[in-house]
Amino acid sequence: MPLAQVEQVLGLYREKYFDLNVRHFHEKLREEHQVELSYTWVKLALQGAGLVQRGRKRGVHRKRRPRRALPGMLLHIDGSRHRWFQDERWYDRIVILDDASSEIYYAQLVEEESTVTVMAGLQEVIQEKGVFCAL
Repeated sequence: MPLAQVEQVLGLYREKYFDLNVRHFHEKLREEHQVELSYTWVKLALQGAGLVQRGRKRGVHRKRRPRRALPGMLLHIDGSRHRWFQDERWYDRIVILDDASSEIYYAQLVEEESTVTVMAGLQEVIQEKGVFCAL
């Protein structure tokens, strides 16, 4: 990149477009000054010169939490609507599984998930495995 062009871009931002964000400044460069530089290059140049702040780093989308130490401490219930038989019929699959071991305690296909169908699954799990700590 020629030094004169870098100085031109930084000078334009300092003197004329200091109140714009990088996206709008990049558009002005293209439309009004016929400067065809990539957005990323412009952003990095402005950040490197200390004219705009660097964006803060984003956190992890889903933070993994440690699994529970013992079976029965936490159960998960999942309901999924799908065409399970590759025809036009739709069913809900209800699954109850343990957090510690991923062991499936209950799985059932029902026409439609409801309080009654979930409670029937929980009743079966309690009868087979006993009372759990959290759901």
